[in-house]
Amino acid sequence: MRIVCTALFVLLTLSVFAQGEPRMNTGTIRQTQYFEKVPYTSSMDKLFLEVVKDGEKYNFLFDTGAPLVLSERLFNKLQPKVLGRVNVGSESGGTDSLTIFSLKELSLGGLTFENTTGLVMKHSKFFNECLKIDGFIGSNMLRNSVVQIDSKEKQLIITDNAKNLTLSKKYSTQMIVETNQSSPLIEVLLKNGKYTVKDIALFDSGYNGFYDINYNGYIGIKDKTAIREKAKAVGATTYGLHGAAEANEIVSLEIPQLMISKATFSNVSFMTTRGRSKIGANILNYGKAIIDYKNRKFYFEPFSEVVDLKAKQPGLSPVPNGDKLVVGVIWDAELRNKINLGDEILKVGDVDFQSKGLCELLNFNSKMVPDTVVFELKDVNTGEVKKIEVSKR
Repeated sequence: MRIVCTALFVLLTLSVFAQGEPRMNTGTIRQTQYFEKVPYTSSMDKLFLEVVKDGEKYNFLFDTGAPLVLSERLFNKLQPKVLGRVNVGSESGGTDSLTIFSLKELSLGGLTFENTTGLVMKHSKFFNECLKIDGFIGSNMLRNSVVQIDSKEKQLIITDNAKNLTLSKKYSTQMIVETNQSSPLIEVLLKNGKYTVKDIALFDSGYNGFYDINYNGYIGIKDKTAIREKAKAVGATTYGLHGAAEANEIVSLEIPQLMISKATFSNVSFMTTRGRSKIGANILNYGKAIIDYKNRKFYFEPFSEVVDLKAKQPGLSPVPNGDKLVVGVIWDAELRNKINLGDEILKVGDVDFQSKGLCELLNFNSKMVPDTVVFELKDVNTGEVKKIEVSKR
């Protein structure tokens, strides 16, 4: 989800930290042989599916970085069997104790999922009111299936047998499936001339960015490859189930080549994250992904052989704070004696944010913003209103 001069990334990943608690990998698909085409709608690089329960239709997010999730409202309506509580972390930071349940039956297309373990998502204005989602279809539900995601056809194909799909070995790579909730982990190669390093990243369709690298992992490999540091700053650029992430040092990076399953992306800009490394749903704009949970393989078949993702470095990054948009990161060192973290963003060019709610703030399209634009800001310390010119470089 891109906002103003840079990217504000929304993370819906849920990781279960349970020890001695019920595992998420329970339940079955009633059909034993299946080849199901499931249409989806997309917005802000997120995939939405129509789910049916007791004859009623609901809007679910397809999120490979999470298990089955129900909103509080839908959980209270359905009243599935409660198994207890479990500690859960969001990739934007923070942990919480959530209710864990077993849902007797849920339908997606022609498939019926039975006795699936899931989590209850506490009410969130962004997820429940802005995205209007009732839950997540997660990896624990698909752990015995093969799933193809085709952005051109706007559909998932879910099958019990990889032979039902046309797969190219050229674009395949081994995949790790996590024990507790079957989230898929894939190999990412970062290349600069003779230097190549490997990263293991979560393929997370609930994340609307392209690629982030774990901060500590980056520190460990930065001397082994010529990853270019574009900028360093302290702040936050992500928004998730627990709100905006805590402020930390973030490094903005660029690599000449990034490879996933032999697909090549050039001039890739990305950032460090305090969560795990991840590949997000933005990659689906450039090719077809196949997650073979059964055989532990991942395929990415690109629409073109090489994709150039060259992008300019923004001067700052915004982040929501309640119903306001504030400065989350100041990348341009020359701006740091003029702008503070937490300054409220009142206007960007001719776009007035004071009358906009959270949903509108998160839907703002940065492509409409020129490379150089005037920000009108309210100083977080003095309340002074100031106008500052900000440029992408």
